[in-house]
Amino acid sequence: FEQLCINFVNEMLQEQFNESVFAAERRLFKAEGVEVEDGTLQSSAARLRLMTRILQGLDDQCRLGERGSDQEFLQEIGRQHAQRGICQTETLGKFSIFHYAGKVTYTVDGFVLKNSDSMHADLVALMERCEGLEPLLPMLAPTPRASAATGSTGSPSHR
Repeated sequence: FEQLCINFVNEMLQEQFNESVFAAERRLFKAEGVEVEDGTLQSSAARLRLMTRILQGLDDQCRLGERGSDQEFLQEIGRQHAQRGICQTETLGKFSIFHYAGKVTYTVDGFVLKNSDSMHADLVALMERCEGLEPLLPMLAPTPRASAATGSTGSPSHR
């Protein structure tokens, strides 16, 4: 789970780096009249959309409470995303994503439980008093699994 979150951020950083450095440099060279080949940069946009949908599916499993499971999460990945060419389900509770840097295989054991970590009640209360955070407040509703396991309120920790 943690590696999936890290790789999600890495994909975002790679996309930002490509745009900020390579694309900006290409525009600068062209503006200065320097001939530049129009090589294509590998975009992370499709992987970012996929990973966002995978994390949303994980949130959905957490919202199911005790009915949510790692195996159902994996089956949903297979049903929804395996045909896209950058994701495939494996045997024995695993799925793979073809990241910018290469293929990474994830084992789903514990994903739902780890994603059910909740925010401390004092942090939620502080955020409720902060101006401009109103759009985020619906995401702070406790998940049934997190509330039962910890007795606290909050939302999945990757937010």
